[in-house]
Amino acid sequence: MQPNVATIRGVCDNFQAPQERIDDVYRIVEEAKVRPEITVEEKKTMQGTLLLGFYTEHGVFRLVVQSGLPIKGRLYINGITEEELNANPLIRLFHGSIYLMGASGMLRLYEEGMSKDIHFREGRIFENNGFGEEKELANVLVEQYIEQQIVEGRINWLLERLNDCIEQQEEPNMYIIKQELSILTDQWNGLQSS
Repeated sequence: MQPNVATIRGVCDNFQAPQERIDDVYRIVEEAKVRPEITVEEKKTMQGTLLLGFYTEHGVFRLVVQSGLPIKGRLYINGITEEELNANPLIRLFHGSIYLMGASGMLRLYEEGMSKDIHFREGRIFENNGFGEEKELANVLVEQYIEQQIVEGRINWLLERLNDCIEQQEEPNMYIIKQELSILTDQWNGLQSS
């Protein structure tokens, strides 16, 4: 007889990322397509809205991309144990999306009468310990090599944008891009040394 193992359900219906991160959406799609456990569905409406669905046996992660509006998303998971949670490919894709796109929102996890909220703000993931204190979870939930790929991809994308700004002599944009590059370079160096 198997021990009674509690399963977790989870809902996030307020995932939101800046519209500028649309290029990162396509990187998420490519990442999902190489994972055999995830089925990817892409639809484009007549109005030009891109609807993306990422499906596994334990849930679905959906993204809605509309021109000129923030990127919206929803995650529903069901029937996984706490041990399976961190290794679940859909959860990994969700956390990678938060990190890569600088998303904000909240994931509520339910387990036998208890709930736990995991907040994410501008790409950083936090868990509340119940005493008003938060602990950052990004490094726990996103494997280091995925994190390195994400940071490297963002750096490469920013370098391309910086090159465009230099060619078009857009000083204000160059400054903003250089600031983010500086932060990401420090982060990249930290990942390399750990």
